[in-house]
Amino acid sequence: MKWQQCFEKYKYKSLISESNNENEKTLMEMFFEEGEKPDELQQVYLSEKEDELFIILRMEPDIDAKQLSDKWDAKILAVINFGEGCGISHTWLEKMKYNITQIILYGEKLRNKNLEKSIDISRKIFLKCDKNDELEETEKVRLPFLYDEFETMEIKLNQREEIIELLPDKDEFPFLYEEHKKIDGRSVKTQDERLSYTDQELELVKGWIMSE
Repeated sequence: MKWQQCFEKYKYKSLISESNNENEKTLMEMFFEEGEKPDELQQVYLSEKEDELFIILRMEPDIDAKQLSDKWDAKILAVINFGEGCGISHTWLEKMKYNITQIILYGEKLRNKNLEKSIDISRKIFLKCDKNDELEETEKVRLPFLYDEFETMEIKLNQREEIIELLPDKDEFPFLYEEHKKIDGRSVKTQDERLSYTDQELELVKGWIMSE
């Protein structure tokens, strides 16, 4: 799957080609250099709820990963600190300023992959990608919004049997084998909204864990 398809599937908006309002236009102006798109910048995606921003960068073999990520952290910081003064809405900026991620595409062996541990200013995710924009299966599932991809990943038969042996008895814990509402933690406001099991069910599970 191409990386573009991953974002399109989950309705992320391309700001390079679809910057319709003043907030989006100003943001892209601050990311551009003298009115031109930097060579490494492949795309900028905004989530449907406008609470996540993904900056897609392609790292050439002769470019240092830290130098590239530092450059874009500086751009992101400029938007956070001075965006309002340039015309970006305070409310719009507040919604996504803590959820900005650099997706750095690379083709060769990567150095400094430990930069992924850094969450200074923005999160960094390195994805191996060929020249045709194709991501390996093991790479695309590292994108944080691909919930459905995790659910549909094929489990080998021997692994499935091993997992079943580790699970609690189906007759004693039938609720664990029933379909429950999937909750997106980003959209809930209270602790109760995060739970899809009753207190009694959770106590039963707790008792089973303690007995193991």
